[in-house]
Amino acid sequence: MNWIVDELYRLFIGSSFAWSHLFEIIFRTAFMYLYTILNVRLMDKRSMGMLSPFENISKNELYSILRMRGVLHIADVEFAYLEPSGSISIIKKDGVAGSDIIPQDTRMRI
Repeated sequence: MNWIVDELYRLFIGSSFAWSHLFEIIFRTAFMYLYTILNVRLMDKRSMGMLSPFENISKNELYSILRMRGVLHIADVEFAYLEPSGSISIIKKDGVAGSDIIPQDTRMRI
């Protein structure tokens, strides 16, 4: 077991330890961390969605997108996929009627 510790010490520290080497590692790590944080802060929401594995949208946002795509009934939609680009792909069912997704207060009677 002692040989493992000796081998790890030799591998990571070496026989002659140099503080400048340790300083360089810390500096590079901090620089890359700050660079990544700055890039994430400067990106807009959709670009940030490509970096994160999950992005949540509300039910009202989904209904709004469906209405813009010409879907009037939620039952017409078989699947809705949130793509890595931030867009939503919709796969419709054929010939099924169901609940409206148009808000009640915006309906006009003609």
